[in-house]
Amino acid sequence: MSSLVGSPLATLRNVKTTQMNIPRNKPITKLTIHHAAGVISGANLQGWGRSPSCGASWHYGVGNDGVIGQLTDERNRPWTSSSGVNDNQAITFEIGNSTTAPNWEIGTVAWNVMIELLVCCVRRNPGIKRKDGRPGLYFDNTPNASLTFHDMFAKTTCPGPFIRSRAAQHICDVVNARIDGTIIIAPPQVPPTVATPPVINNTGSIKIGDIVDFNGGPHFVSANATGDGVTMRAGKARVTNISLNSKYPFHLVGSQGGAGTANSNVWGWVATNTIKTAAAPVPPPQHTPPTFTNIQVGSKGDHVTDKIAVVGSKVKIKACAGMYSRTTTMIPARFKGIPYTVQQVATADVLIKELVSWVKRTDIEVL
Repeated sequence: MSSLVGSPLATLRNVKTTQMNIPRNKPITKLTIHHAAGVISGANLQGWGRSPSCGASWHYGVGNDGVIGQLTDERNRPWTSSSGVNDNQAITFEIGNSTTAPNWEIGTVAWNVMIELLVCCVRRNPGIKRKDGRPGLYFDNTPNASLTFHDMFAKTTCPGPFIRSRAAQHICDVVNARIDGTIIIAPPQVPPTVATPPVINNTGSIKIGDIVDFNGGPHFVSANATGDGVTMRAGKARVTNISLNSKYPFHLVGSQGGAGTANSNVWGWVATNTIKTAAAPVPPPQHTPPTFTNIQVGSKGDHVTDKIAVVGSKVKIKACAGMYSRTTTMIPARFKGIPYTVQQVATADVLIKELVSWVKRTDIEVL
C-alpha cells in the first residue's frame, strides 16, 4: 500500500498492520468515538495500541496531554467497535481520560484536540455527511448516523458518562460550525449585539466571556432541553453563549477560570439560579483585527514593510500566538515558526492548508 493516509494533525505515526482488515470494504461515512478507559498520554496510548497484548486497533488516539497518534491507515478497517459493519465505514478514535471510574472524564486539552481532529477528518472525507447531505455530522442514537459510539454495538459503558453527558448533539454542533466557518459555542472575536442580560444574584449582568461561579448541578445539551441533565461539580467556568428567555440561558465551559479543583467540569447549558458572577471577571483574550484599507503589498511605512496574506501565500505562525481564531483551542508550540500555505482568506483570519485550521491575521507572519 502507498504512503500513509491520515490527518496531518497526528504527530505519532508508527502504525500497526495487525488486528485489522486491509483494506476496508466500505467507503468512509462516519466517525466513532471511544474512551481509552485510563488516564494516559498520547505516547503511552500509541505504545499500548502497538503492543502484542492489545488485540485491537483504532485510527487515532488522543492522549490526556493532547498528543495525537495515528495507529492505523484510514484506508484500513480497524478492530475497534465490536462491529465489522460499523468499523468498515468509520474512522475510529480512542480518547485518553483525565479521571477514572465512574465518570471517565476527558480533560479540556484532550477534548479540544479531539474536536480539531474530528473537523479535520470530516473535511478530508466527503462521505461523512449531515442528514441533509452537507459535509458534517449528525446523531440520531442509531448505528446509521455519521457519529456513532461503541455502546451502540456492544454491552459496554464506552465512551463513558462524561462524553455522553457532553452529548453527541453538542459534538455535532461544534464540528458542523467549524465546517461552516461559523462560531456557535466559542466566544466570538467581536461580541454580538444582544439584549441586556438579566442581573444574576444582585452581582451584575452576565455577558459572554465572563468567568462565573457555577454552584454545581445539572447541565443540558441545549438551552431548552427536556428531561434530566447530568450533574456537574461546582467551580469556575466561562460563559461561552447566551440564549435569553430560554429555559437554560447560559452555556458554560469549565476548567478555564481557575486552577485544579477550583474549576467546574461543566460543559453545557445551565439555569440562571446555578451561577453568579465571580469577583473579577476575566474576558477572553482578544486580538484587534488589522485594518487593511489603503495598504499596498510591498509598500514601506516609517518602520516596516506591510505584507498581506493572500491565497497561496507562505506564512508562519508567530511564537506569541494564542488560540486558533474559530475555536477555543490553543495553538501548540510545535506548530509555530513553520512555513505553511494559505488556502482561504477572510477579513480577520486565514485558513492554513496544512493544519486545516483558521488562524488570526495578527498571529501570522507573511514570508
